[in-house]
This record gives sequence, C-alpha cells and structure tokens, in this order.
Amino acid sequence: MSVWSGTTGQLDEVPLEDIRRFDSEFLAYLDRSAAEVFDAIRTTSDLSDDTQSVLEKSMGEFKKQFTTRTGELLIKDEPVAALADEEIDPTQIKRAVRG
Repeated sequence: MSVWSGTTGQLDEVPLEDIRRFDSEFLAYLDRSAAEVFDAIRTTSDLSDDTQSVLEKSMGEFKKQFTTRTGELLIKDEPVAALADEEIDPTQIKRAVRG
C-alpha cells in the first residue's frame, strides 16, 4: 500500500514532514475500514483493479480527515461563491391571521 500510494501520486499533496505519519495512519485506517484489501493482496499477491478502486476510495476518504502537523486539514472544502442578487428569490411567505 505504501509503495502504491507513493508511486501513483497519492502523496503529492501531503507535506514532506507528514509523510511517515500519513502512511502509518492510512495503513491503520485501511485495517479498520477496508481490511479486505490486505486479505486480497496477501492471498493473490496481486493488486487487482477492484483492489485499486477500494484503495483510491479509501485514500480519498482518509485525506479528508487527515490533519497536518500545522493543524490544518489536508483537504480543504472548496470555497463557495455567494449568489448574485438576481439569483435570490425575494418571495416572502406570510402567515395569514384568522380573526
């Protein structure tokens, strides 16, 4: 898994000082959430397309929760632009009072 993540560009956005911890925590994450990956590689000695798909999905999920040494999330949410005034519906809902 470590070789796969390093040779496929999965570690490109990880700061150099966090690589070892990232790798260690990713392997522990896989062991908890996708242990079948370890079993598949161990029994077949092959990295099949299905196994790679699980690895890629798991890597994406793990990156969203990984915090770098500086305390920042590795993957930050994309900023969302505010709606333009003409895109805002000015309709108001008024409650009728019976009386």
